[in-house]
Amino acid sequence: MPAIVERALGAGKHVLQEKPVAPTVVRATAMAAAALLAAGAHRPGRAPPPALWCLAENYRSEPAVLEAAARASPASMGPALLVSLDAKMPMNAANRYHGSAWRRTCPGGFLMDSSVHFLAALRAVTGPRGTAWGEPVSASAVAYGADEEEAASGLAGLERPANPLPSPDTLLGRLVFANARAASLAITFAGSLPHFNLAVEGRRGAVSLSRGGFGGAATKGSAGRGGGYDVASAGRAPGGRSGLDTAHAFYAFAGLDRELASFVRLVTGVGGEDDRSALSPAAAARDLAAVEALLASSAAGGAPVPVASLPADPWDELEKTWGV
Repeated sequence: MPAIVERALGAGKHVLQEKPVAPTVVRATAMAAAALLAAGAHRPGRAPPPALWCLAENYRSEPAVLEAAARASPASMGPALLVSLDAKMPMNAANRYHGSAWRRTCPGGFLMDSSVHFLAALRAVTGPRGTAWGEPVSASAVAYGADEEEAASGLAGLERPANPLPSPDTLLGRLVFANARAASLAITFAGSLPHFNLAVEGRRGAVSLSRGGFGGAATKGSAGRGGGYDVASAGRAPGGRSGLDTAHAFYAFAGLDRELASFVRLVTGVGGEDDRSALSPAAAARDLAAVEALLASSAAGGAPVPVASLPADPWDELEKTWGV
C-alpha cells in the first residue's frame, strides 16, 4: 500500500487508506514526508492542498469506543487507576482472513495487523477525551507462537493445526504512559473463543467496553454487521449517597460507515475536528509504534523498550498543512 498511496497523492488524488498505515513506523514516516512533498507541489501559495491522506481505522469511529472514552474521563469517574485490554480473536481455518498471504509475511504478522485496531481503541480511551493519560512512552511484553509450537509438537493424539499462524500469535504486555500510569494487554489469535474487553477502573467509577465471550453481543448476531459492543459503567452516586449509579447500553457496529462519512465530509470541505481525528494517519502511526515496541520488548526478553515518538518533521508539519 505505501507505494500506491504515495503515487496517488503525487497525482493529486484523495486517499482513504486501509490500516495498517505501513509495515513499520520508519516506512510510515517516509510516507508522511512524501505526502508533505506532494502537498507542496500541488498548492501554489497557501491554497488548500487538492488531495487528502486519510487513514481508515474503524475502531476510532465506533460509537461504542467514543462513548467508553467519554465515560472514562476524570469528570465522569475521577482519575483512572488501571486500564486493561483483553483481546482473544481466534484466527483459524474458519476465519476468512486465515489464509491472507500479506498478514503472514508482514512484520509481526497477525499480531501486528489486528493489534493496531486494539491500540486505536485503547489510545482513544486513554487520550484527551478519555483518561487524559497522554501517549505511551515505554512497552514491555512477552510474545510467542502457540500455533506454530503446537504444529511442531510431537505429542501423541494432538490435533496439529493446518497452515499454522506465524509466530508470534499471543502477547502479554504492559504500556507505561507519559503520566507514569500503565495499561495491561493480553492478546491472542490462537484461542477458541472470540472475546474483546477494554476496561478502565477509576477512583469514583469504572467503564467496560466488550463484545463476544460466553453469550456476548458479537456471538448473538445482534444488530449491525454481526453484532456490536456492550458499554457498561458505574459511578459513585452524587450528593454523598452510598452505592453506585450504573448504566449499560448496546452499540451496533458502525465504524465502517462513519469513517466513510468522515472522508466524504473532509473531501467536500465540510469536515470538522472529529473527522480529522478519526482519519489521522499520525494516530495510526502511533498505534503502530506501540505495537512495534511491544514486539521489540518480547524480542529483547521482556525488557522495557521506548515507544517511538513521531518526528516533528514531517509529521507535525503534515498535520498543520492538512489538518489530518
